[in-house]
Amino acid sequence: MQAIKVALQDYKHRIRADHKFYSQDLINNLFMHPYTKIDFIERDLQVSRMTATKYLEALVEAGFLRKQRVGRSNYS
Repeated sequence: MQAIKVALQDYKHRIRADHKFYSQDLINNLFMHPYTKIDFIERDLQVSRMTATKYLEALVEAGFLRKQRVGRSNYS
């Protein structure tokens, strides 16, 4: 459990420092599910699909997430 708290704090500080779109809701979403996808970000952060896509792509590019395609969906 402690390792998860440490990882959460690390992500929180690094995402806040490097990305304008940081929010506590985003961090909560990333650590609430074993994976996330555009639909989860869109719903939980109440942003458009395009915005959710940009957020996830930026986090993948920065190395916070890894994109995995399963069927027709992308998961991070």
